[in-house]
Amino acid sequence: MADETPKAELMIDIMNNNISVDDVKKRIQQLEEEYGENYMLDYDLEEAGIERKPQNEWTEEYYEKVKEKGILGISSKQYFLYFAELNQYIKNKRQEEQKEQQKEKTTKLIVAAVIVVICVIILLLLINHISSNAACITSDSIISESFFISQSININV
Repeated sequence: MADETPKAELMIDIMNNNISVDDVKKRIQQLEEEYGENYMLDYDLEEAGIERKPQNEWTEEYYEKVKEKGILGISSKQYFLYFAELNQYIKNKRQEEQKEQQKEKTTKLIVAAVIVVICVIILLLLINHISSNAACITSDSIISESFFISQSININV
């Protein structure tokens, strides 16, 4: 019986995103050269219980289902190639989602920063307005008192 370790290593490399679809093809060819042409079984995915879906229907759940089949021992050429393609697609989809989430976080931070700046500006304007009103009230009081004092002096004279 042939050593199954290289198949397991190939599966792990695919799951860990350490290998591209082209590299999987090369690795399969190398394994067949090393262990014989029949080392990688040649049966279709449907025979292994995997429903082949179009790419627009590939989801995390579907990925997990296909991955589970490989972990349980499916090791056909078609499986490894299909799983590598599915894995690459899911990896890219995850990266796009992470970028989108990062953009959302950045946008929220920018909006929050703008709100804080606007609040500080409004607060400074209010403080300036209150202090200028206080100065006006004080100067008006001084003028009023001076006027009354001068009126009382005029009346007494």
